[in-house]
Amino acid sequence: MKYKIRFADKEDYKVINEIIREVHGLHVKNRPDVYTETDKPLSEDEFKEILENDRYKMFLV
Repeated sequence: MKYKIRFADKEDYKVINEIIREVHGLHVKNRPDVYTETDKPLSEDEFKEILENDRYKMFLV
C-alpha cells in the first residue's frame, strides 16, 4: 500500500476538524476535570493561523 504525505492546507480544515472533534470528545469523556465540551475545539481561524505560523508543520497521510 502506498501512502502520500503532504503538508495540510486550508482546504483540509473540514476533515481535520472531524478528527480533532473526535479526539476532543475522548478527552472530555476521560478527563472531564481538564476538558470541557465545545462545538469547535479548533476554529477555522485558529487552523489558518497554525498553517501560517512557521513554528508549526501539519502533515496529512
